This record gives sequence, structure tokens and C-alpha cells, in this order.
Amino acid sequence: MQKETITKAVSTGASLLNVGVKTIQAREAINEKIEEGKWAAKRMVRNNRRLAEDLIYDAETHIRKNPLQSVLISLSAGFVLGATLSLLFRGNKKSQ
Repeated sequence: MQKETITKAVSTGASLLNVGVKTIQAREAINEKIEEGKWAAKRMVRNNRRLAEDLIYDAETHIRKNPLQSVLISLSAGFVLGATLSLLFRGNKKSQ
């Protein structure tokens, strides 16, 4: 009787140890994936920042080379946006 109890206790202890080992392995795998995700996010932010800086530089260069064209494009865009917003808000007042 005691021998069976000891055998069951040892078996249960071994099972618990196995569960503990698997838990530690899972935690390590999760931590590794989190670190990979952090690194990928930092790399993405760095790349997007460089892209934005390049776009700003290109826009500034284009404006310096073509100031009149840039002003006309800006005025046209402002006019179209203003007209669109005016029509949208005027339409809402009539329906009320």
C-alpha cells in the first residue's frame, strides 16, 4: 500500500515537473516573440520616419524649384476644398 502511494506521488511529481518545464518553455517562447515584435515595430517606425523625411525634403525641393506652380496648386486645392465644404454645410441647413 505504501509503495503504491509513493509510486503515485512520484508519478504526480514528475507530471507536475513536466508541466512546469513546459510552462517555462512557453514563457520563454512568448518573451522571444514579444522582443521580435518590439524590434520589428522599432524598425518600422525608423523606416517610416525616413520615408516621411524624404517626402518632406522632396516637397520642399519641388516648391523651391517651382514656386509659382506650387502657389497655384495650393490655391486650387483650397478653392476646391472650400467649395466642397460650403456645398456640404449649405446642403445640411436646407434639409433641417
